Amino acid sequence: MKITEIIIDIVERNLEFVGDNVQDHRGPSSITGGIVHQGILRIKTDEGFEGNSMIGGHRGDAKKSINDIHKRFSHLLINKNPLNNISLWSYVNNMPKASINRFNPIDYSTFASIDVALWDLKGKISGLPVFNLLGGRYKDIPAYGTYQPRHNDPEGYVIESDEMKKLGLKAYKIHPGPMNTEKTKKMLNLVRNNVGEDYTLMLDPNNSYNYEKALEIGKALDDNFFYWFEDPIK
Repeated sequence: MKITEIIIDIVERNLEFVGDNVQDHRGPSSITGGIVHQGILRIKTDEGFEGNSMIGGHRGDAKKSINDIHKRFSHLLINKNPLNNISLWSYVNNMPKASINRFNPIDYSTFASIDVALWDLKGKISGLPVFNLLGGRYKDIPAYGTYQPRHNDPEGYVIESDEMKKLGLKAYKIHPGPMNTEKTKKMLNLVRNNVGEDYTLMLDPNNSYNYEKALEIGKALDDNFFYWFEDPIK
């Protein structure tokens, strides 16, 4: 069996601008909203199997990763055995040094997209779920609910927490958007009181806090028994 073709279907999306639009040292890639391009990676074999993965996320634009796969990786994978997905990385790592330098850097999320598609392909060929191939033992994992930032006031997140409970979800991850520290602390208290002590809560401000705000919010999270604090610092 061998890889015969690598195709990327490009999806253009016009995303609504939401509340975590913080312009920082990462530049425009930190903005959520506007027109973005994502890709659906399709790695095909001569026996009709196809491995898939997404290229890009909910922010920024994936054009660079898409171009990297087309120009810098595809020829390294064509005619290779997809079942040797781990050893295939030796071909990638042996790329000419001139193609990997500070003037033409690789976005390492590109590696991730290829890796996921190869594991997906290996799972389909073997007829086994990928978690088994990776040595996993759990068939089910708990799910949590979340939205992109939709509110600029604490009360909006109380309503959102009710939505999560009505959906039967046992955990809720809050994206608080640009609310100031006092509003955020008030929101944490209100949501905790609304859902009760046993409900699992998390907070993800999308790297929009400085150190001082992260520390103060973190103390409020401890007081309200939040399960995790995700990506707080710019």
